[in-house]
Amino acid sequence: MKRQATFSGIVVCILLITAVLCLLYSKWTAIFGVLLVLFILHQLLTMVLFRGPGKRRKPLEHPDWKIIQTKRDGFEIFGQINMVEGKNPLIVFLHGWESSSIRFLERMQIFQSKNCHTLILESRSHGLAPSTKEWTARKITQDLDSLLGEIDQSLVSSVHIYGHSMGGFIALGLQHERCQGWWKDKLSTVMLESPMTAYSFVLNKLMGPLAILMPLMKSLSVSAIKKIHPELGDPIFSDFDTPNWGLPNIPTLVLQAADDHLLGREHYDLLMKHLDTENESHIIQTLHHSQNQVDAERDELILQWIEKRIV
Repeated sequence: MKRQATFSGIVVCILLITAVLCLLYSKWTAIFGVLLVLFILHQLLTMVLFRGPGKRRKPLEHPDWKIIQTKRDGFEIFGQINMVEGKNPLIVFLHGWESSSIRFLERMQIFQSKNCHTLILESRSHGLAPSTKEWTARKITQDLDSLLGEIDQSLVSSVHIYGHSMGGFIALGLQHERCQGWWKDKLSTVMLESPMTAYSFVLNKLMGPLAILMPLMKSLSVSAIKKIHPELGDPIFSDFDTPNWGLPNIPTLVLQAADDHLLGREHYDLLMKHLDTENESHIIQTLHHSQNQVDAERDELILQWIEKRIV
């Protein structure tokens, strides 16, 4: 997919060289040079906002899970799937930022042991998935819809989504009415582990001492999103925070790390403020934001949820 809101690094370098030459040539061309520098700054800031992850974890390699792939608009989409025998619930896993399918093996095995199909999407620029220009959560929701189109629906009795961190944000986005597909009619529960729930919180943390620039960054974000995703119409910045981004109206399990060093508690608090559907939430003392492929308390709560809500 081509860039919609930013130029490539090469083009930016060419523009920078042109700006320097204009600034040095004469006072008349210097005016154009200054405008060009401002445009380059605009581009650089937008590129920062929509850059992909800085590191990539290796994908899952396990004989029980097979690679499943498809394409959307020419972009290759990858996942890993385990289909048990017969018609059974399908659990869809969405990993977090700079994570991959390998971090979810133990959680997927819990559901596999209860005779559930399991699928994990390798998000763009993560695991098996190729790198993408202008990374957005909206692209991931669209990719998942395309990947689910490759599954034999007749073998799926119900669909359940499990999202961790950024994957939780994507899981929430899938609840919005703009996301439709055969799976939506069968969607029965949502499970969120230490979820991200608001882009504004992440951007504010990213800005740090430069938070005074937040109005500018919000404007840049919305302007770029309109170019990257024209199907969203005329969004405003709050459309990327809960509840506007998406909110479950089906039974929801929330598993929150007590010591969430990455996102803190504000994302959880925002979700709890708006989550008025039937839900069950737990703050788990032994759970950290990441590095918890196995956690006895969390895993027991998952098993209880499976027994009550899934099988």
